[in-house]
Amino acid sequence: MAMPVTSVSGSSDPPSRTEPGIFERGDLLQVRALADFVFCPRLFHLEYVIGEDRDNWFTQDGKRAHRNVEQYTEHTDVEGIRTTAVHIQDQGLGLSGRIDILEDTEDGSLPIEYKRGKKPERGPSFSQRIQVAAYCMLLARSGRKCTGGEIYYADSHARVRVQLDGRLQEAVVRHASEARVALDSQDLPEPLRHDARCEGCSIAPICLPEEYWFLKELPEAGARRIVPARGDKEPLYVQEQGARIGVCDKLLQIKKGDELLAEARIHELSEVCLFGSVHVSSQALHALMGEGVPMLYFTSGGYFLGHTTVPDQRRSYLKAAQFEKARDVDFCRRLSAALVASKIRNCRTMLRRNAKCLDRSVLHELSDLAASAAKRPGIESLLGLEGRAGRLYFESFSKLLGETVPFVLESRNRRPPRDPVNAVLGYAYGILVKDLTVALISVGFEPAHGFYHRPRPGRPALALDLMEPFRPLIADSAVITAFNKGMLSERDFINMGDRCNLTPAGRRSFIRMYESRLSQLVTHPVFNYRVSYRRVLEIQARLLGKLVTGEIAQYPSFETR
Repeated sequence: MAMPVTSVSGSSDPPSRTEPGIFERGDLLQVRALADFVFCPRLFHLEYVIGEDRDNWFTQDGKRAHRNVEQYTEHTDVEGIRTTAVHIQDQGLGLSGRIDILEDTEDGSLPIEYKRGKKPERGPSFSQRIQVAAYCMLLARSGRKCTGGEIYYADSHARVRVQLDGRLQEAVVRHASEARVALDSQDLPEPLRHDARCEGCSIAPICLPEEYWFLKELPEAGARRIVPARGDKEPLYVQEQGARIGVCDKLLQIKKGDELLAEARIHELSEVCLFGSVHVSSQALHALMGEGVPMLYFTSGGYFLGHTTVPDQRRSYLKAAQFEKARDVDFCRRLSAALVASKIRNCRTMLRRNAKCLDRSVLHELSDLAASAAKRPGIESLLGLEGRAGRLYFESFSKLLGETVPFVLESRNRRPPRDPVNAVLGYAYGILVKDLTVALISVGFEPAHGFYHRPRPGRPALALDLMEPFRPLIADSAVITAFNKGMLSERDFINMGDRCNLTPAGRRSFIRMYESRLSQLVTHPVFNYRVSYRRVLEIQARLLGKLVTGEIAQYPSFETR
């Protein structure tokens, strides 16, 4: 009888798979991936087929629980041999994995799996028992005696026994076979329906299970929020002309000459924004790319130029769907109509709530224009409706400014802006289009290929599409607040011929106001839960992804009430 092809190693060599989304046909299935498949087939598809990956507090806490077993060590005592980080695989089972701790005694081998958190009152979950059972089967096929394993819960400092029996062995074989089939499937499983397993899942902000079922069932109560209300990372803006950015042990350092201007931990950054003549070392760029932190480039006046990110080859399916939908005239018309109608309604809401002595006919005409846009006319007609609505809105924009503000907006002008209000509006739109670009890149879109705005060199057309409803709510609101609260005054502007620009101090003041607006919690008008505007941008980008891949039937645009 031929011996099974099994290997066991206590070295620090990596297992056959170290990253999600890179399985090839014939590869061994990781035991960890098998446990994820049993836990949630949609999670498995997102991580191992598509390549999505995201940390949260729970995953980071799990890594801390494994910290003392990440390096290979071996210890012998009177009871036996204790080895950590044992890599094991078997061609017959088609599985490979890493056992956190392996204890070998005269009675046999005992695999121990480390888990974060407290010992569950009802015992280990089925996916955890499957994981331990798979390790036991791998050890048995390698010729060792193994009748069960244990799970160590770090917060309780307690072990729980998992006995290997026939039902668990049968489940391991069956689910491993199903998981390998799922690796070759392009069909994304539906999310778990109102399931407690979604709470705390690191992929929940990508999966959006509650939002998916809300849009499918449309209950009156709204969606349960399981995504964090705010992110745990912040952007870094560097505007000092002549500044240099370097890195020292994962710490980003901004210097000018020998003076240290600022420091920031790279893992705490969501992005780095460079304005004008700011220099970056290759070491700093490599460190940022290693942590997945994009770098965004602007002119000194705030015009968005482009970005540097790690090439994303895992979500090619989304780009393919995006390009296919961009050729669908009816799809482009429907999505464009929804975005333009929402923009007009949000402009109307801004005026209705905040404008002084406003002619009511303006509100009536904006309502009519939004209704006309919602009827899904052609793109050219939509451009005309948007243009008319924009003129009405900006003709009344000065009524949104306080009586003590020494500036007015006579008309919207740009490139170059000729007055302070237009200068700040242009600067705000440049930052907002950057934020939408970052959100779209994180989802896997190509930001330059839009559905409403036509692709053009140097223009992030899709970011401009998604930005339309948020212009009045984020950019214009930040501009109005900055003026009305006295954060911007005459000394914050400089005039050169027919051009008006913000001074460096004025730009810093406005960025503080803009970031404060993005951090503000707002009730999502569709799902009826509260999240920050920055989180809203990500949610809307992911909903757009679900629309183009056919997961949802229509785009739930963002309109304030």
